[in-house]
Amino acid sequence: MSAELRALVEKYREMLALRRATGPKDDARLKRLAVRFPGVLREIDSRTMASLEERLAELESGSWPAWASTQLRFHGWLRVALRLRSESVTDLDAWLAAYVPREPGDPTRAELSARIASLVAPREGRVSLAARDALEAGDVDLDLLLFGRSAK
Repeated sequence: MSAELRALVEKYREMLALRRATGPKDDARLKRLAVRFPGVLREIDSRTMASLEERLAELESGSWPAWASTQLRFHGWLRVALRLRSESVTDLDAWLAAYVPREPGDPTRAELSARIASLVAPREGRVSLAARDALEAGDVDLDLLLFGRSAK
């Protein structure tokens, strides 16, 4: 199983475990998941259990579903954008020269080079919009694909 596929399997297993858990929310567990997969909290709140189970089953079959690449890349772009923001980067060239992707889905240095300015100063001040723009998904309903519910 590839690192990319394994990462998404782990994500959906954890989402299901969190949704099935009884008792108080495990905030530390949610935070760990959100750090690894930014945007996941919206997805866990909006997807049905059936949708989460379907996605996990697709991934566990060993196939690479059409949605998986976009999902993983969204997390990667958002993770890097949040990293840039948290590190208060002022020298973009130096930061980019030292950049190494850390997780499956993180953009390559070449991809990041073309979009780093938009991640540092995203439209409407929202890094999630910069991550969506980086996906270059065209007319795809990203809310439906990423979170299970259309914003339209």
